[in-house]
Amino acid sequence: MDTYKVGEASCDLEPFNEKGFDMNSSVKWLKNLYVPAEHRKQGLASKLLLQLGKEADQAQVALILECRPYEEGIDAESLERLYKRHGFVTIQEKPKLMTRIPVPPMLFEAIKQKTTSKIITDIYS
Repeated sequence: MDTYKVGEASCDLEPFNEKGFDMNSSVKWLKNLYVPAEHRKQGLASKLLLQLGKEADQAQVALILECRPYEEGIDAESLERLYKRHGFVTIQEKPKLMTRIPVPPMLFEAIKQKTTSKIITDIYS
């Protein structure tokens, strides 16, 4: 398991495949997204997910997570909206699983060069 950090926000990534965990997997579980209470509401989780998404696109790695709060006081609907803003879609309701598929390499290159439409750029930047 690798811990990924941006500022005070952190999460764990575990490679996964149908046989179990595999360090070379192109699908990774995103677990334990956490921002300390005193650092919340500052956009740190968004910054972490934005950076993680960019790196996942470059490596062509899909991300999967279980969308549920791990602490009291964190709203499940707000958490789901956060993930959706960063390209995750619901693939299962109970438990709620979400995934983020990497942007195809050609689209990723076009986005970096800013040659795509504003809508696509807004979604993936």
